[in-house]
Amino acid sequence: MLSTQRFFLGLLAIIMLSLYATFITYYLSEQQTKADLITEEIHLTLSETGYLISTSFDSLSGIQSFKSLLNRKVAQSNLISSMILAQGTTILLSTDPSIKTLPSRLDSITTFSNISAQKLLQSPTFEITIETFSQNKVMPLTLLLKVNDYAFANYFSKTRIQYISTLVIPTLLVTLSLWAILHFLLMKPLVELKKYAYYSKRPPSKFKIKELEAIRSSLVQTFDRLEKEQKALYTSARTDELSGLPNRNHLNERLNWLIEESSRSKSEFAYLFIDLDNFKNINDTLGHDIGDELLMMIAGIMQEVIRDYDIIARVGGDEFVVVLSQYQNHIELNHIIQRIIAKLSEIHTVGTYPVRTSASIGVAFYPKDGIDSRTLLKNSDIAMYEAKKSGKNQIHYFTESLHQTILAEVELENDLRSALQNQEFELYYQPKVDIASGKIIGAESLVRWHHPTKGMISPLQFIPIAEQTGLMIELGEWILHQALQQQQKWQELYQTDLLLSINISAVQFGYVQFFSNFQSLCNQFDLDLKLIDI
Repeated sequence: MLSTQRFFLGLLAIIMLSLYATFITYYLSEQQTKADLITEEIHLTLSETGYLISTSFDSLSGIQSFKSLLNRKVAQSNLISSMILAQGTTILLSTDPSIKTLPSRLDSITTFSNISAQKLLQSPTFEITIETFSQNKVMPLTLLLKVNDYAFANYFSKTRIQYISTLVIPTLLVTLSLWAILHFLLMKPLVELKKYAYYSKRPPSKFKIKELEAIRSSLVQTFDRLEKEQKALYTSARTDELSGLPNRNHLNERLNWLIEESSRSKSEFAYLFIDLDNFKNINDTLGHDIGDELLMMIAGIMQEVIRDYDIIARVGGDEFVVVLSQYQNHIELNHIIQRIIAKLSEIHTVGTYPVRTSASIGVAFYPKDGIDSRTLLKNSDIAMYEAKKSGKNQIHYFTESLHQTILAEVELENDLRSALQNQEFELYYQPKVDIASGKIIGAESLVRWHHPTKGMISPLQFIPIAEQTGLMIELGEWILHQALQQQQKWQELYQTDLLLSINISAVQFGYVQFFSNFQSLCNQFDLDLKLIDI
């Protein structure tokens, strides 16, 4: 794709080349015309001289009488250098005594038509043959004319200089003037418009051409509007609307910069994931407006506690991230985090309500616990949940052993879901024996998990995971169903009155439909409820 400058340069080059081609054609035509006139003059001189010699010639003895004629012809034209009268290769007469030998016949011109100016500038020799009679005997003589090369060169150079001064130079000046006008009025403004449109922030000055000025004004107005919209969008994309803190996007930008700086300086920083404790209760009891006002207050409190060069961002509903760097040791770091905990634990007046808050904080370190923002967020989040599990309102530091524990729990949760679908669980019944009589007086149902690859897994491992993930409801119902069904079989087969104990998780016991489901199972199996111990 051609640029404007190249287009106009090409156009001017075509115009200039066309003019010069015309001028050169005219110049060469004029040079040839002059060459033809000169050739005709030389031919006329040779013919006249030859005629006079042939009509006045008697014998070779009187040949000296023609020397004055030859000298006169040379003197009459500055284009003639010398004239020679020869018989064969013998010089009879010469106006130039220094010429001792005849020029080569190959360099001589004997025809006087279509001789170019270039040929004349090569200082050729013209010759004609004269037929003379001596005692009625034909005696051919050769008349030669040698041109004046200096005069020829000067004659044609005058024409060349005149041509250059009257045609070439004015054309060049006109072309340059036209180029300058186009450059300053059209091309330069277009280039400035292009730069402004692509990368320049400074608008160009007003243009002389009306149409270009209209385009410039339109671009300035459009870019001003786009710049304002871009700044608004940029701020909106990097700022949390509620708290005014940086959001996740802005956090990642600053964090990536800090990671590069810390990598070069071989230093560490602490990544804090902060989650408010029981914030849902505040929203549910006091309303979301009070919750939003509390979040704004919490954001302001944390900004007051941390230092100017530390990073703070809101990354979720009641989740914040604080990045602390440039601390002397972990004791100083812990003091800063404790100040955050203390400030957040105070009673805050939100609207007309006194609200006590607290926060659980998970801490991960760069580069020990992660070398990128995603890993640091994940590991500090894991540590934060451990802080919540440990009682809330406290700090928990991420460790690799903790990470492996979490991964194992996640894997166990996935296996647990598959086990419920694949019927990998089995109930064992632990006898209860009366020590005095040695008789079996009851049994306790105990669930066991036969994992297809890991073998027997203890309830101490999978029951807590089932309670945390909500799978305890489904597993507990399966245990109840299996135990009650087994009790029915024992009563039918053995008419026994053994008491069957069934362990119920607190999670399951708090399930809203537990009692109705339990009553339905008891009715289904038609059991004597006195023989069931929960």
